[in-house]
Amino acid sequence: MRHHVVAYGAVGMARATRMCAILAFVAGCGGRVSEDARGARSEPKSPDSAPVCDATCTGRCADGRCLVTLASRQGAPFSLVLDEHNVYWTNRDPGSVMKVPKTGGTPVMLAGTNQPWAIAVDSERVYWTSPALRAVLTVPIDGGTVRALAEQLEEPFGLTVDANSVYFTNSPASSGSVQKIAKTGGAVTTLSAGGRRPWAIAVDGTNVYWADIDAGTISKLALAGGAATPIADGQFGPIALALDAGHAYWANLERPTVMKVGITGGNVTQIASQPVGDSIAGIAVDQQSVYWTMSHRNTVLKVALSGGTPTVVASGPELGDLGPSAIAVDETSVYFTSMVEGTVIKVTPK
Repeated sequence: MRHHVVAYGAVGMARATRMCAILAFVAGCGGRVSEDARGARSEPKSPDSAPVCDATCTGRCADGRCLVTLASRQGAPFSLVLDEHNVYWTNRDPGSVMKVPKTGGTPVMLAGTNQPWAIAVDSERVYWTSPALRAVLTVPIDGGTVRALAEQLEEPFGLTVDANSVYFTNSPASSGSVQKIAKTGGAVTTLSAGGRRPWAIAVDGTNVYWADIDAGTISKLALAGGAATPIADGQFGPIALALDAGHAYWANLERPTVMKVGITGGNVTQIASQPVGDSIAGIAVDQQSVYWTMSHRNTVLKVALSGGTPTVVASGPELGDLGPSAIAVDETSVYFTSMVEGTVIKVTPK
């Protein structure tokens, strides 16, 4: 199973301020106690009581978790996605699409491109949006010729893929749309128009889902066609979106919370909250937990799918002065980026 999550966001601000917040969403150990609004704690341990990492850890050991820097000196690594063997990400400045093995190695540039944003991957190709180029682009998974799948778009941001199509959000200032194009190219199909600012997007075998920052909604649309249906409304700047088999999960920016709702709709549940003024940047989910990055608290957290007290997964100087941003998980590890520090980090176990 592939997991990929892209983080975006801000709502209720002027457009310029909103975009600054989006790019700054990436905003400690060391003998102090950190605590979030739901009581997650990371306390200094004595040498005798501190959990230890096994001998395979090639990075820093913190509370029994091994933190390995897979890539450094990157140009504002923004979005992140995984496949079975590799980590892929977009660098905002200078623009590039990169990959590195999950086990470590030398990062490889797959493409140089102008301000890439969201990223997705399948077994053969990597896909990304470029608001600057107004395009959706793709390159073979091992590098090669870059091809524009869709051009002359409005302002493409969010991106996801299934077996046959690439789905993306267009988010200009006044209105937005959700569109798709076949992986082989061809005409762009508009799935939903008239949105206020659709942003993050995800897909399962039945529906495509998206978060609209300005409308405060999570919506879905059947892949077979039909009308878009809100499954959650009244949200406060939903910016990042993830799915499991039964629920959609997202982060709110204006009131920093982690939320969920059944994919058929129903009661919306808050499963975690953070201090007002902080920023949840990215979100990911597996079979047991929801994971998220706190850009200004310099911390990666997780909580059970049913809610409860969050647990600190990673916290420390490697995460950067403005902290972690995009996040993804696989069966064993958590992966995240820091735009400010220019790093891609792996934490094991998750």
